[in-house]
Amino acid sequence: MDEEVELALQIPNDMEMVALAIPDTLLLDLDIYCDSLRRHPSCPELIRDLPMWAFRSNVIQASIRGALEMYAPDDDLEAELQFIFKWYKDE
Repeated sequence: MDEEVELALQIPNDMEMVALAIPDTLLLDLDIYCDSLRRHPSCPELIRDLPMWAFRSNVIQASIRGALEMYAPDDDLEAELQFIFKWYKDE
């Protein structure tokens, strides 16, 4: 691909915004976890270069979706989660 690629934050029209209050101690644990994910050798560079707030938001979203998946399994949701986090494997 010869064209220059630009990265941008885009929010889909059907997206609802949600705010979460996270205690300091949990946020610190979450940031340590996110940092370890970003430093994992199989983490794609594109994901590694995300700002911490964006990376953290994606981890929180995946955690919530994973918890919901336990109660209502959905093949499309499972495939999406595997796509997002398939690079993170302990080998």
